[in-house]
Amino acid sequence: MGGSSSTGWGCIRAWNGYSKVLQKVVQHLEGGIVSDILVQDGDLVESGEPLLILDDTQPETSLEIVNSQFIALKMREARLIAERDGLKTVSYPTQLALSSASAAQEVEAQNEVFFARKAAHEGRIQILEQRVEQLKSQVIGLDAQRRTQRNAGPII
Repeated sequence: MGGSSSTGWGCIRAWNGYSKVLQKVVQHLEGGIVSDILVQDGDLVESGEPLLILDDTQPETSLEIVNSQFIALKMREARLIAERDGLKTVSYPTQLALSSASAAQEVEAQNEVFFARKAAHEGRIQILEQRVEQLKSQVIGLDAQRRTQRNAGPII
């Protein structure tokens, strides 16, 4: 039994001395795999009484996937905040970081990305600082050359 789960149920209702059979189709909105049917055709049931049990393997798996994605995104968010704020280390949400082995792996992966990007950023800063120093030296040299030309006077 799989796919969209539906089953019928019925009951007999007394009405002015006559009996009337009421039947209703029961359908789960999202479907699923039926693991057990608790009633048989023709059984009398009360309102709210369970009719069947759906297997929870698929929803549990979906929940685990969504939880893993949530943890990964929260860890990424923590890394991006640390990068934005120029922090030396990333401060991860403690409860999430300790929640599972996959969370610990995500922390490790985000730390690798953080330190690699931090090193690259610092390398770019060093290159730019060196370039600034070169340009300062060039300005000093050009100023000295201009002063020399002023002091030399006109060439005859």
